[in-house]
Amino acid sequence: MEICVTSCAKGGTGKTTFSFILAHVLHYITKKKIYIINLSKIPYNIESKLFIHNKYLIYKDGFAVLDFPAFTKYDEAMHAALRRCDSIIVVADEDPHTLESVRLCAEVIRGKVVAVVLNQVIGRPSLKYLVAYRALGRVYVVRFDERLRIYRGEGVDPGEAKSKAVAEMIKAAVDIAKRILAPR
Repeated sequence: MEICVTSCAKGGTGKTTFSFILAHVLHYITKKKIYIINLSKIPYNIESKLFIHNKYLIYKDGFAVLDFPAFTKYDEAMHAALRRCDSIIVVADEDPHTLESVRLCAEVIRGKVVAVVLNQVIGRPSLKYLVAYRALGRVYVVRFDERLRIYRGEGVDPGEAKSKAVAEMIKAAVDIAKRILAPR
């Protein structure tokens, strides 16, 4: 099963952080191998116990969490990879550019979006973004936490970081994993 984490054309939304947390949650729930596939050209600076690959690979057992980089609406290779996904999770922030990029690739991801993680929210989330993202899937709100930025800068696996944002991401990942793994 392939689970894709994307924000389409916007970088810096927390896709990689959420990919790691989701992989840890899936491993804990299923007890199977979880592969994180880094589709970006930039290698991770993270020490982790998870199986990390920089190339798209065919795996025989377990799950793959594909961590998409930011890409343009003209990038057919990324669009093709998104179409192959079983489930898509959009990690977004309260930014008009992110919202517009998600809207532009909505026709590619429509129907496969399981959830939208509205990340780095300061205070109450804006109703404008909640309504817009709710059209794609269930929305989970994750508050901004500066501690998480510090952990990422030091190369600590996000699943091991002690932060309120990580706790909120874990709650979202558990609920999302249960919905993905539920029989259809």
